[in-house]
Amino acid sequence: MSLFKTRSWWATTAGLEEFHDNRSLAVGNVDNSVDGSDKLVVGSYQGLLRIYAPQEGGYLPAHTMLEKQVDPIVQIAIGKFATASSQLHIALLHPRQLTVYTLGWVQNEQGTQYNLTTLYTHSLERTAFNMIWGPFGGAKGKDLLCVQSMDGVLSFFQHESFVFSCFLPEFLIPGPLGYLPRTDSIVTVTSAHVLQSFKYQSLAVAANALGVPDPSTKKKIAPDFAINLGEHCVDLAIKTAAKGPSLILVLGERTLFCFKESGVLRFAKKLDFNPSCLHIYGTAPSTDEDGGGLQFLVATHTNQLLVFRDTHLMWAAHVEYSPTALCVAHLQHMRGAIVCLDELGHLGCNYLGTDPTLFVATLAGSRELNYEEADREMKALQQAIKDAQKEHSNATEDEGLQLTVELSAPRLVENEQETEGLRTCLDMKLSIRARGSTCAKDVSVYITSSLPVTANPTYYHWDTIDTITVSKAVTVVCVPVLLPVQRTLIITASYADHGLHRSTEQHVSLPFSLFCIPCQPLKAAEYKITVDTNCPSVNLPDLFPELVFAKPSEGVVPSNAMGFKLLAGPEVTIVSSKSSERYRIQSDHFPAITPLVDELIARLASHWKNRAPPFCARCSDKPPLNEYFDIIDNHYKVWGCGLRGG
Repeated sequence: MSLFKTRSWWATTAGLEEFHDNRSLAVGNVDNSVDGSDKLVVGSYQGLLRIYAPQEGGYLPAHTMLEKQVDPIVQIAIGKFATASSQLHIALLHPRQLTVYTLGWVQNEQGTQYNLTTLYTHSLERTAFNMIWGPFGGAKGKDLLCVQSMDGVLSFFQHESFVFSCFLPEFLIPGPLGYLPRTDSIVTVTSAHVLQSFKYQSLAVAANALGVPDPSTKKKIAPDFAINLGEHCVDLAIKTAAKGPSLILVLGERTLFCFKESGVLRFAKKLDFNPSCLHIYGTAPSTDEDGGGLQFLVATHTNQLLVFRDTHLMWAAHVEYSPTALCVAHLQHMRGAIVCLDELGHLGCNYLGTDPTLFVATLAGSRELNYEEADREMKALQQAIKDAQKEHSNATEDEGLQLTVELSAPRLVENEQETEGLRTCLDMKLSIRARGSTCAKDVSVYITSSLPVTANPTYYHWDTIDTITVSKAVTVVCVPVLLPVQRTLIITASYADHGLHRSTEQHVSLPFSLFCIPCQPLKAAEYKITVDTNCPSVNLPDLFPELVFAKPSEGVVPSNAMGFKLLAGPEVTIVSSKSSERYRIQSDHFPAITPLVDELIARLASHWKNRAPPFCARCSDKPPLNEYFDIIDNHYKVWGCGLRGG
């Protein structure tokens, strides 16, 4: 534990219930201001992009330059990405898209209002993992972009043009990327914990004439060097210099490695802590041939910020949270601020050192304490605090946009062609209105869903919304293409309120009857899972009243067995024991058991929510690992056939 603490110069929270990682933070002069001060760009996996201009004295709403809802953000880059401009631009990597923006501004009576303008967009054929940028191929004054996909394809883009793409050899899981300008090489760490370097020219030669990746060329690409690290790579950083060689810094789980650009080990240091991220901020003067001592920051999962010069620990300080991303920013009134971001969005600009204390202790007086007066003062202060909290809570609840959703009962859709399979749909009524003094302008509502659910339409826009409720109709359809994994619609509304950009989000749970229809129970099945509970068995028609299937001949509903036919095809049966507290879920299709197990446990927990002791469920069977491994093997075979074109 450190004796010192970092000093907070400016801090805020970038969103609620949003998640970030070490690629969610970028620092740079994105508005190309004359003073050259850096701005903080933060993007979350929920798709919220925020740009801050910190000022001394703590966070104020005016410090938020921009807040915009986009697709989920995988990584943020700041560089010279335009053909006819030398200014800095913002590149956002989404799972299936790469977009470059320029940050503009307009001056009006309410002050300066910033906006993002799209320069160009590249659609990605493969799901992206991360990216790297730099003057690939010796480009002068411009930055090219390289995107690494989840299946090991590097795709290179030169501004608005696609250059080429190629496979990395012996690839399994994507790793971090780095770029060495002097050798024009891409550096990465493989899933086998091997540090590899590839020349840009070698990668370009490996691509075919059309510039598309060819699986047969993977063995033809040879790395310049390959070094076995022996442990997982947590983070990777490159130190470049105008004069002198570049350095590669690899942060492992238990070791810190530093390599020269030729792959020669410069130093290695064993760590006695669990690191989370690193950042190189400069070099110190030195007489050795390596160009100086490397200065960098390392954050740990125990809320420590460590300052190193090569292998020497120069300073250690405690931070309020465990950073997942670190940067050093030169702000308008603070040069060299340490910017920290954790996975929940806590963002802060800190500095090291100690503050002098100006407090001078006075001698205690000899007067006696009046406990009755102190008690009255304490009660008055507590009441004032409660009143202030109540007023703040009421003001927050009575402001902003209010989203209201009404769902109809699911129904079957008659298909024009029998080959389309069963489809269900429901009608959703979306109502929106402004509350309190909110003046909502430029209102955009996005409806996000994941297969097998589709929503139509997925976007609405209004110029202005006041206290009068506005309603729109949305049709939600379940198509028979995939098993239901995510049964939630996400409705996001972004708007401008008195010149400030705001957003609100609501999650809508879809009824289970949208994804299946009742059918006859199966008497025998290939796969079975038994769920034990600590509560008496419940009649299944009471748990699933909307999915009761009565036999026409008998006119009664079995109380201990129900059948469910998922729209994707498989049939699943739930059987409850009459003499014990068990339920058996069985099907001939192993993956189809998962959604029924989740729904059964959720409904049982809701049914016994007021019971003491609390409801508990467990699986007494051994995990069906053989079936699980069969699914993985089949996925690998399908993926391999797709790469070979067969």
